[in-house]
Amino acid sequence: MIHVPVFISDIFHDKAKTCEYGAIHTTEIIETAFEKAREILTSESSPIGLMASPEGYPHVWARDSVITSPGAAFLPEHSNCLRLSLETLGGQQSELGAIPNNVSVATGRLDHTNVDGLR
Repeated sequence: MIHVPVFISDIFHDKAKTCEYGAIHTTEIIETAFEKAREILTSESSPIGLMASPEGYPHVWARDSVITSPGAAFLPEHSNCLRLSLETLGGQQSELGAIPNNVSVATGRLDHTNVDGLR
């Protein structure tokens, strides 16, 4: 058993509220995290891949798609969404080989902007 700090209650509110400052079994935390991840993958799936956020960032992001892929491999029902992300991003590869940072779900517009704002 591990002791859960107060701030974790915001993330794992359903489990943490029931024990106040008590302990939660590690398996409960893992199960809760797994279900939250499944919910996020379901809500962020789009026809062209995995969005960062339907409300704030309705784009398929290269970084997010690649980081999500290993964990999502445990959820076979989401393998198609991740495949679509890679196909969407790879399909927009520039002649110089650059993969776009993101592609808009609504417009298909791609963005090759670097973190420093240069193109």
